[in-house]
Amino acid sequence: MVMDPAGNQVQLPGIHTIEPTFGLPATWVDAGLKEEAALKGYTVVDAATVLSTHLTELLKTNMSDLLSYGEVQKLLKDLPKEQGELIKDIVPSQVTVSGIQRVLQLLLAERVSIRDLSTILEGIADALAFSRNPATMVEHVRARLARQI
Repeated sequence: MVMDPAGNQVQLPGIHTIEPTFGLPATWVDAGLKEEAALKGYTVVDAATVLSTHLTELLKTNMSDLLSYGEVQKLLKDLPKEQGELIKDIVPSQVTVSGIQRVLQLLLAERVSIRDLSTILEGIADALAFSRNPATMVEHVRARLARQI
């Protein structure tokens, strides 16, 4: 696949298309034209890279839908022992696993990493003093994660 970094249609023979991830005009060209395309300043990408980039973007876009209740339970179970005490304090007396799942899904929908689950849970615990609304909890969590976002 060949693309013009300026976003213009590629002026080489081939099958004109739209690059699936970023929506740019692109052209599938024969392997023999790759060198010519590179010399003309076009971006040349092999099919495997196009596919992997597209799949990666699809996963990022839909990650919130892929985070299941069972996965959240596993994430909580695998936390260090110190964080396990926090979980015992808030689950299920103040928030359910489903509530935590919803907060994590909202963060993922905003493309915020949930890797720092300890900080996220502390933010949820703080937010519970004000509200049990997932959107409100996400605001508190976002403030906690501000340095990372």
